[in-house]
Amino acid sequence: MALDDLRRCVRSYGLGDYSDCVFRSQLSVENAGKAVLSILGVEFEKTHFPSHIISENILSDANSVKRLDLSRRQIELLVNLVAYASSLEEQRTMPRYGWETEYEILPPSEIYRKQLTEILLRNALKSLEAVCAFFKTIPTLPKELAELVSEVEEVVHNASKEFGGN
Repeated sequence: MALDDLRRCVRSYGLGDYSDCVFRSQLSVENAGKAVLSILGVEFEKTHFPSHIISENILSDANSVKRLDLSRRQIELLVNLVAYASSLEEQRTMPRYGWETEYEILPPSEIYRKQLTEILLRNALKSLEAVCAFFKTIPTLPKELAELVSEVEEVVHNASKEFGGN
């Protein structure tokens, strides 16, 4: 799902549908964060904030870090994931529904302009870069998952070149 939403995000950007681009990048990062939690065997209830779970239940808990036997590199990648993903997660429902003011409803298309969208998109790409690198640190990663990670990496790489990332 993260890969499909990432592709739709890039397509929406190209069409100038910036609010959908933000929404899709948010979903992509959210699903990638949930995949990280799953591969670590961390149980969680339905959430739209997997980076908060990673931050609070793993990175901020020395016992969890030890129990999960996280390497220094894995911790670094999780910190990067959290740092970049949180800006997207904090958008909540705004890219989808907009804002209700006293006199009107502001549609997302009036707020999510190209410049803001590019900032959020770069954060999504950096977060997904960290997710891919994290998965590649797992020696027992199933082949199908490794192939999916490679596909995500390719889309991230191409989008990063297009949107000014690394």
